[in-house]
Amino acid sequence: MTQTIRWTSPSYFAAATADLKLLPYQQPCTTQVCPMYVLAPYTIATGIPINQDSYNWNVGSVQAFATTNSYQYPLPATAVPAGQYGVQICQSGTNVCDASDALFTIVSQSQYGSQYVPLINCPIGYTCTPAPQQYVSY
Repeated sequence: MTQTIRWTSPSYFAAATADLKLLPYQQPCTTQVCPMYVLAPYTIATGIPINQDSYNWNVGSVQAFATTNSYQYPLPATAVPAGQYGVQICQSGTNVCDASDALFTIVSQSQYGSQYVPLINCPIGYTCTPAPQQYVSY
């Protein structure tokens, strides 16, 4: 299933291209002893023209990379686990970023054929295009 990610380029972005990232939700620590880890973002796409203002994303699919001798090269796309996420847009190759205002949920439905079908649940008060589907078959 494809979902269109839309954005308005922040005025402080100076770059011509952007990177889209998927941010896993991490619950805030409410105890005195908190884990010392941060969930790293997944890369959805890199080098997108920033004024494009949208990207058609195959829901759940993210880029994977490997590094050899300081050279980073892409691997085949991988799928993210079900969970809550936000979207982040960054000037390509920098930490100058902006993030979505609300979380959404990626849900793995039961297995159809030999593939799992990720679906997206929109946050309350938001509209997803296309609308979330209960079942997907192909």
